[in-house]
Amino acid sequence: MRFTLTLIIFLMSTSVFAQNKANPDLSLNTLFTIRGGSEGNAADAEAANGFALQEAELRLTSNIDTYFRGDVILAVESEDGEYVVEPEEVFIDTLQIPSVTLRLGKFYPYWGRSNQWHTHAQPFIDAPQTREAIFGEEGFNETGLAVSYLLPTPWYFEVVAQAFSAENTAVFGSDTQDDLAGVYFVKNLWDLSDSSTLELDLGYASGKDVLFQSNDVYNAALTYKKKYADARAFIWTAEYTQARKRFVEDEDNPGTYLSNDGLSALSTWLQYQFQKRWWGQLRYEAVSNLDDSSVDDITKSSALVAFVPSEFSAIRLQYDNIDDPSADEAEQRVTLQLNLTMGAHPAHDY
Repeated sequence: MRFTLTLIIFLMSTSVFAQNKANPDLSLNTLFTIRGGSEGNAADAEAANGFALQEAELRLTSNIDTYFRGDVILAVESEDGEYVVEPEEVFIDTLQIPSVTLRLGKFYPYWGRSNQWHTHAQPFIDAPQTREAIFGEEGFNETGLAVSYLLPTPWYFEVVAQAFSAENTAVFGSDTQDDLAGVYFVKNLWDLSDSSTLELDLGYASGKDVLFQSNDVYNAALTYKKKYADARAFIWTAEYTQARKRFVEDEDNPGTYLSNDGLSALSTWLQYQFQKRWWGQLRYEAVSNLDDSSVDDITKSSALVAFVPSEFSAIRLQYDNIDDPSADEAEQRVTLQLNLTMGAHPAHDY
């Protein structure tokens, strides 16, 4: 850990004096939070009360030559009370194949609306349940290859075929390195007018689990964006993900596997920029058991107000009401976040 932090400081200090474009662009994002919640003092709390460094992300990105571009993202997070540094994404993109891009490495697959967002780029302080409830805390992040093709249509129409090691334990969980999960993604974007767009994303993934059973995941997302003549803007998104992991390991009998119920998650949110530096947002989410209608949904409602002085900083206040049928009462949670970015950070996805 100490060596890694020393390396990070060295890389950032040398970039200050380096003028040669061969050196990569560097950026550092930090997320600080203070949280108070009705369940935040429990020993097994998902989100503990008090101050926290939610995440620090160091990104190095550069064109390697005229043929390849490289990206390295290192994340500093707290795990079991200690900070760890892990590679969040490390990948190479091609630059010279007409209408086609190849991506190789460890990265968030092209999938849905929210999967490729890093923590600081998410519209809310926490990840949507269509990502976290289905794929686990780290989301859908695997090692493999993606081939994307931009079709020559009057609208933006992109098709992506991807292959990854089927190691995501929340969905696949194969214990064989050469078991692959196929991930297929289609993105359509239409200009409805000079100031509004509509985006439709569709995804399907399939891979083997530890018993070599095929597990399937489906995703659909719809996003509408409107920019007004003044500083106001409006965004609405609805995303749905469904997963069927056939078997899970029996906690009481290791090595024994039980049939598993399917799971689905729906997340929809509204974002309204009512002044140049102010946003108001609302979100509703539901996680459902697909095979047992007697199990009530886990629901989550959120409200957020954000003050965004510039593209490099934001202060966000979020309220959550989480209703889990397994708990005695709904959890109430309030979180204040300071979001800061230093350096040349690449543009986020549209």
